[in-house]
Amino acid sequence: MTNIQIDCFLGAVRSKSFANAAKELFLSTQVVSQHIGNLEQELGLTLFDRSRDGVSLTPVGWQFLDFASKWRGLYDKTLVDIKEMYESMSRTLRVGVSEYIDLTGPLSSGLLDFKEKHVEILIEGQQYNNREILQKVT
Repeated sequence: MTNIQIDCFLGAVRSKSFANAAKELFLSTQVVSQHIGNLEQELGLTLFDRSRDGVSLTPVGWQFLDFASKWRGLYDKTLVDIKEMYESMSRTLRVGVSEYIDLTGPLSSGLLDFKEKHVEILIEGQQYNNREILQKVT
């Protein structure tokens, strides 16, 4: 079961039509029909009664609607939680290097490349002598 299958299912329930669900989801009717067909095959259930007038839920389709709605709600909440967690994360990269690493060497140039691509992250560097690095590692 995939996110797009659930979205196609819920869209078809809302609009009572695979074609209208397809418009809502910016997909073709054939793709929506395939996703719902694959979902039904995977579940071993017929979720919709299909007719020329559109689609309607079967009794088992009504039961699945409850599950799909809860799943979609949890999925959306998880995305919000992840975004909030990401936004609260520190935007500082702390790097410690040995006194023997050339300040213009590959590590430094790699950090400069990273900084150019990720301007929102503050990079703090600290140079250590070898004894200090061993103390930090052990």
